Amino acid sequence: MRKRAEMQPSDDEVSGQCSEEVASDNDSWDDEDLDENEAATEEQPNKEQGESIGERLIKLSHGAGPSRRKRHIRDNTGGEQKQTNAAKTARDRARSGIAAHQQARGGDSGSGRTKVPSRANKNRPQEASSLRAVGRFREVVVTKRKTSRDPRFEGGGGSSKLNYDIFRKAYGFLGTYQDSEIEELKKSLKKEKNQERSGRLQALLTRLQQERAERSQGDRTRTAIREAKKKEREAVASGKKPFFLKGSEKKRLSLEQRYEGLKEDGKLSKFMEKKRKKNAAKDHRWLPSKRQK
Repeated sequence: MRKRAEMQPSDDEVSGQCSEEVASDNDSWDDEDLDENEAATEEQPNKEQGESIGERLIKLSHGAGPSRRKRHIRDNTGGEQKQTNAAKTARDRARSGIAAHQQARGGDSGSGRTKVPSRANKNRPQEASSLRAVGRFREVVVTKRKTSRDPRFEGGGGSSKLNYDIFRKAYGFLGTYQDSEIEELKKSLKKEKNQERSGRLQALLTRLQQERAERSQGDRTRTAIREAKKKEREAVASGKKPFFLKGSEKKRLSLEQRYEGLKEDGKLSKFMEKKRKKNAAKDHRWLPSKRQK
């Protein structure tokens, strides 16, 4: 143990050795600087021979020595080189990023524009991009717009189809109003002496009478169809096969009800006479105009 302790140097000795090494390094650097200054001073008289006194004074006023100037030039060249390298790397990164972005979008890496697909035929429409710029006043939160609704025509308020029977029961008073209006028009038409006004009243009276006749005819037809369906339901309940009325059957029932209504009003003979004349005019078209030899 004692031998090991003796072999190890003390702290004072280590610090002394370090100080000696630092001093020797400083002396070496000072010697190099002195050599450079001496070389510069040796070269300086040769250069000063061709220089004027003004140029010498300018150099002395600036205090630019040869050794310091060389060091300054070396430092500047190193900084400029570092800046150019950094700018070059940044430029390369930017170019590589742009190329990768264009390649991801499917465009050409060499050009900034995306490649427009060519048409197979000139008559075909040109393919256009579906991308559109987002507007400044875009709707971020989509809200449901309120729509005006009429409960009379809503599916939740009843059947989607019009039930004429329920409608007639709910608005049956309109028929009585129309009958009273027709009677008032007849009275005012008898009192009116102006031809223009009487013509307007007569046209209005005719229109209301036609509407009433159509309504009564429709009521009779619907009543006949309802009775026919009721009979079919009773037949199905008794064990027979179901039979559904076709369009021709409904049309036949409508004509039967129409003739019965005309018969009740006493207008059947007049209606049949008009019908006969109309059919005769249709058949007359097919008769020859001259006797054929």
